[in-house]
Amino acid sequence: MFILRFIIYKLYHKPVIKSSFIIILLMLLLSQYLTLTMQTTKTIIFDLDHTLLNTKRLNKDSFVILKKAGATDLQINDSYKYLLSLSRFNYNFTNHAKAIQRKYKMKLDFEIINNFLNSSFKKYLNKGALLILNYLKKNNWEIILLTAGNPQYQKIKIKQSGLADYFDKILISHGCSKNETLKKYINKEAVFVNDFWDETKGIMKEFKKFTYILYQRADWVDFYKENDIAIPMIKNFSELKGFLTALN
Repeated sequence: MFILRFIIYKLYHKPVIKSSFIIILLMLLLSQYLTLTMQTTKTIIFDLDHTLLNTKRLNKDSFVILKKAGATDLQINDSYKYLLSLSRFNYNFTNHAKAIQRKYKMKLDFEIINNFLNSSFKKYLNKGALLILNYLKKNNWEIILLTAGNPQYQKIKIKQSGLADYFDKILISHGCSKNETLKKYINKEAVFVNDFWDETKGIMKEFKKFTYILYQRADWVDFYKENDIAIPMIKNFSELKGFLTALN
């Protein structure tokens, strides 16, 4: 080691090759850094709705907003069911309000609706969501968000909940399955965290290298008991942290 340091010292102090030496040394250091980063970086993929975000609570409050804007419970619920019948993964809160106006020939107060969409959605995050994302960032994980739905509304939910800056990639499936979206962007080992068991089973068939974890929704307790869930399940993000620590 002493001899190597001596050689580097002599080479560095030769004026003719000093600048070239610095460039080569920097390239070697960069190469070592990239190699180390590639070796230590792990990837985790999160679902948004009902996993990071308490979408049930968000929907409940959005219905209250529609009522404040001038719609009745009947109008809100009927139009909601109609929109879901057209496409389960294309719901948009703004379009819901517009659908009520069209169907019932009425005018809603869009100032109330827009104020809601521009307000903070952080209160709708499931407990511990930001803590686990901060933990993953500090520990050099690549964090990917994979969500299905209307791109405009999904982007609003991501932005207003304060999640946007945590992700290295944000993938929104619209007009295609999550499997198809994953094929375009992900081809490596990853941890996959989702609440929807049937959807997860479909992804498991194609992505064998993933490690799967099911986030248990509080309103689906009976479903989890009645079905044979073949992957680890967590009730909160503290449990996820313990699981990820065990993976290391």
